[in-house]
Amino acid sequence: MRALARPDLKRNQYKEKKPKDPTIREQFNTYRFADHKEHVIDLLRRVTTVSVETMRLIGAMENHAR
Repeated sequence: MRALARPDLKRNQYKEKKPKDPTIREQFNTYRFADHKEHVIDLLRRVTTVSVETMRLIGAMENHAR
């Protein structure tokens, strides 16, 4: 089984990063996580809910089959 990643390392993976190339940085670096924060949090909540409910249903099916 794979070890769980440390939360601080996972957060760093999704941290905002500036493009290294100056031309790209000037012309295309218009994305800011803060502008999409609420939407991302909502999507994460939905995915988590589906995952938890899926595991609950699988458990119920396994118990019913016995």
